[in-house]
Amino acid sequence: MRWAKVRIAVTLVGLLAVVGASIGSCVAVAWTPGQRVFRSKCGACHPRPDRTKFDRAGWDRVLDSHGRRFTISPQDRRQLMKWLTSRDAPRTKKP
Repeated sequence: MRWAKVRIAVTLVGLLAVVGASIGSCVAVAWTPGQRVFRSKCGACHPRPDRTKFDRAGWDRVLDSHGRRFTISPQDRRQLMKWLTSRDAPRTKKP
């Protein structure tokens, strides 16, 4: 009787693991290239930015100032800038 309960418990744990994994893959987020660059290059030190904080020139200055501390390829910079500036919200603040 005791082994039957153990077997049921193990089966339930395995079933929950499979269901959890499949649910996780169903709700996976589709990151844009710019978001992936942010997560890999900037996300270790910075939380997700308020992209309305700066206009394009402001984000250029931010990336230029960080360029002294880390390297980013021109392609990654373009993708990051596209993500940072792609929205309809007004952008008025300067760094």
